[in-house]
Amino acid sequence: MFAIYLSLILCSSFVKGEELDEFAKLQNAVLILQHRVTTTEGQLERTQTKLTQAEVKRVQSDMKLTQAERQLAQLQTKLTAWPSGNYCILSNYGYCPTGFRKSSGYMRAVSLYAATSTFIRQSFGDTKIQCHGPCGRTKPWIAELYISTCCK
Repeated sequence: MFAIYLSLILCSSFVKGEELDEFAKLQNAVLILQHRVTTTEGQLERTQTKLTQAEVKRVQSDMKLTQAERQLAQLQTKLTAWPSGNYCILSNYGYCPTGFRKSSGYMRAVSLYAATSTFIRQSFGDTKIQCHGPCGRTKPWIAELYISTCCK
């Protein structure tokens, strides 16, 4: 910028009168334009820095989101997976989870103290207890127990 200013001064020494005024105006216009260019370049550099910082933050946010999604998927897998080992659970209306097989059995002629709802509750999914014969009309009270499970 100084070199341009110096060359403008040197050129002005060869110009006379009205031309000198016009030349001075042009020199001033050039200096103003150079200042505007310098200012614009500075603004551009600051804007590029801000954009770079914003891009870094976006990439960091994307990385955090990806990590959170991975952790969520792992938790969902853990929540839907049954614990390892050999055990049975009660089946629910014929349904057994993946990896389990259905198994059922019964006991008939189970002697009860009484045949009321305190001692006989109807069902739990496929498993049920019911009266054997007429319920509560005659002694001894006898029940039937049906158990339906899913085992692995």
